[in-house]
Amino acid sequence: MKVVGNNLFSGAVSLKEIALPVAETIGNNVFARASLTEINLPKAVTLGTYVFDRCEKLTKVQLPLVNTVGNYAFTSCTALETLELPNVLTISLGTFNGCTALKNVSLPVVNNIGKWAFRNCTALTELRLGTTEEITFGDLVFAHLPVQDPQTITPNCDLKLNQSGAEIGNINGNVWKDYTWKSITTFTR
Repeated sequence: MKVVGNNLFSGAVSLKEIALPVAETIGNNVFARASLTEINLPKAVTLGTYVFDRCEKLTKVQLPLVNTVGNYAFTSCTALETLELPNVLTISLGTFNGCTALKNVSLPVVNNIGKWAFRNCTALTELRLGTTEEITFGDLVFAHLPVQDPQTITPNCDLKLNQSGAEIGNINGNVWKDYTWKSITTFTR
């Protein structure tokens, strides 16, 4: 199956594991509210909107080829702690909204992060951005509800930027993109 249609496994609360080794396109809401703990989609390139919405037991995600992620793709995946999306250029509207256990995120080529992408990701401790290009941010990317200070992210979050990236010159102490970070360091990619 190369195309997994919209809503195919939505609400499958007893679905704990699945193998889709050749799937390239994953439609909207495909795994919403499923009890998956791990997902490995080695050939997937596109994820639809709300694809893993409220997969509250999801802890391990492997999406090595995905380059397109729909809005709210991982909303309320409350057990997910670590995630790397090696080929994604744009993090869409609300992609990780409500991922309250999410600690470490690596986005090696992302150059656009949409509105509310990390809203209520209160456990975030490390964000690694590796692109050499300029990175565009939407509004309230790290907002927590209730929104008291939309420019302050989780105080324990370290930002790591590619030393060869265009954004290095935009750092002012611990402030970048008008957000205050625990620390900002560089790395070589």
